[in-house]
Amino acid sequence: MRNAHRPTAFGLALGLSLAAVAAPVMPSSTAAAPDGSGYCADLEEAAFLDLINRYRAENGLQPLGFSRTLSEAAESHSSDMAATGYFDHTMSDGTTVEQNIRFHGYDGGTYGENIAAGTDTAAYAFETWRYSPTHNENMLRPAYGAIGIGRVQGGGSGYGWYWTTIFGGELDDPASVCADASERARTVGDVNLRLGPGPEYDIARAVPAGVEFPVVGEEVNGYLPVEHDGETVWVAQEFLAVEGVVPTAAPIPVPEPVVSVTETVTLRSEPDREAASVGMIPTGDAIEITGEAVAGFLPVTWEGSSGWVDATYIGGATEAPQLVSSGADHLAGASARAVDALNLRASPSREAEIVTVVPAGSELPLTGNRENGYFEVRLGETVAWADAAYLRS
Repeated sequence: MRNAHRPTAFGLALGLSLAAVAAPVMPSSTAAAPDGSGYCADLEEAAFLDLINRYRAENGLQPLGFSRTLSEAAESHSSDMAATGYFDHTMSDGTTVEQNIRFHGYDGGTYGENIAAGTDTAAYAFETWRYSPTHNENMLRPAYGAIGIGRVQGGGSGYGWYWTTIFGGELDDPASVCADASERARTVGDVNLRLGPGPEYDIARAVPAGVEFPVVGEEVNGYLPVEHDGETVWVAQEFLAVEGVVPTAAPIPVPEPVVSVTETVTLRSEPDREAASVGMIPTGDAIEITGEAVAGFLPVTWEGSSGWVDATYIGGATEAPQLVSSGADHLAGASARAVDALNLRASPSREAEIVTVVPAGSELPLTGNRENGYFEVRLGETVAWADAAYLRS
């Protein structure tokens, strides 16, 4: 299976989306010819197809057919970015999106493209594009009827993984899923992933309904081993749909009372993603679970505030958090270290303009200002905002 190893999370680079109607062009003279070996989707590429088609259905749009030619073009673009570190809709040799799709055999007139770097999983790529207005517009464009998906890992870049999705007006030659990516199980309720086959084992993390995994072994004590986040974890069979069998889901078990959040997460007033925000809890901060789960959310207290947290972002029993402390007043004059390549933005938002990218290990003085899960930092004379999830004290 291609791209089988999942790296740690990286800072994110997001290209401007491209949408266009093709016009006649001369083919690129420098692009490598297709090798004829064909394309098949790995687990994450297949998962992305599922995510975007569900999203389009929720918005009253037709699903996208999975195109082999567009996927080969998307993989070629991602491979080029991964090999060269060149991040643009035009490839490093000057090949345009249209030239790329024509060269791989796609003849449709309408096309568009989204690209991203530093996002390894389908869910992360999808959420990144969904919260970017221009990229989201591409995903929900009614004129599109086909998609190609290419995800490639590049060891020579600080971003690690590169994604390209290329949209087309109509499906030509259908793509397939790799044979070793077809054995999958889907959660049918909120569920804890455990480190062993039984309720006595520690909880690795919690996930909501609809998460898919490859099954990597045989059932033991009513638990199946699956791969998630690069490690083998165990899931109770009653929470899984395997080969189309959907059992009745039980309520999510409550983890240990004092836990930590695995990513910067919103503390909400109600157990609903649309509920008002009470505050932003930084990665690694300790929270206390105060009751039973509702709709995939757990009631918690954090720094004197009560609210609800998506159970997906709750980890095991906590020790002293390694992240920069959540109190802002005493942070002025202190510094933090970037744990991965990191985008510094013009304002505290994932959609804000990227001012610059700093490599892993960079020391960033803090101004003391904190907002929306971001810390304001200094880089020379530049003042910008850094995602707290990528900072350590």
